[in-house]
Amino acid sequence: MSDSTSQSTELSYQRKLATLVELYAELDRQSRPSSQIPRKRLGPAEFYEDYFYPNRPVIVEGLMTDWPALTKWTLPWLRAQFGDYEFEVHANRTLDPKYEQHFRRNCSTMNFGAFLSILESPQETNDVYLVGRNVFLERPEFRRMLEDISNPNGFLDPETMNHPNVKLWIGPRGTVTPLHHDRGSVFFGQISGRKQVKFISPFHLPSLYNDPDTCYSDVILDQGADLNRFPEMRNVVIREAVIGPGDFLLIPVAWWHWVRALDPSISLTFKNFIFRTGRIAWNYR
Repeated sequence: MSDSTSQSTELSYQRKLATLVELYAELDRQSRPSSQIPRKRLGPAEFYEDYFYPNRPVIVEGLMTDWPALTKWTLPWLRAQFGDYEFEVHANRTLDPKYEQHFRRNCSTMNFGAFLSILESPQETNDVYLVGRNVFLERPEFRRMLEDISNPNGFLDPETMNHPNVKLWIGPRGTVTPLHHDRGSVFFGQISGRKQVKFISPFHLPSLYNDPDTCYSDVILDQGADLNRFPEMRNVVIREAVIGPGDFLLIPVAWWHWVRALDPSISLTFKNFIFRTGRIAWNYR
């Protein structure tokens, strides 16, 4: 096959894929889905068959009833246990519109007690946030927090309930994770406080002003999309959820999501699902 024929075939294939995505986006719009993510009590089989493998978001209740973390991880307890320690935090976020893309340059060392004082303040802020990439639970002095959680039987792999599959997120009211997607599915467990999450199906990718080399969108969803700046968002379907203590939220692979803390918040994320033949991930580059 000549180079020109091969290139033509590749372009035709790309057009076919693009029109397929457009078709699924239109089906999503015309299906008139509920704006709210469903909330269920599920067993493992129903979770995997109806949500994980069909790649649909869902809030799962009742999986943390025996977790000491739900009542133990208060701000006073965190201060008593770790207040004198130094740790890495993602900071200066309000000074950099692309704070997530420039993650490493915005990290700094902070006293944990001083960080907790920010959480105790009535003022909301997006300036400092302990996020999963700060690898907090990798430190021996903090790793004992994992003793206060347990494996939700049948949902996650008990052999890999450790870092890097388990990550901790602690932040004040007002922290925002901008619109993005992950390479794999995430089971998002809320320990303390509430978070608002906005979801967009992967089929709307062409409308999301995304640099293909990153997982982030330029669209700002804090007050709803600015349709003058982002006119392609006009027909994008946005679903929402509010999760609170004890809730697990399935964020399926490739689904776009935006997250805002409505209260001082403590969350855990898990990626150690029980796969049938190996991990499912989106290797887009």
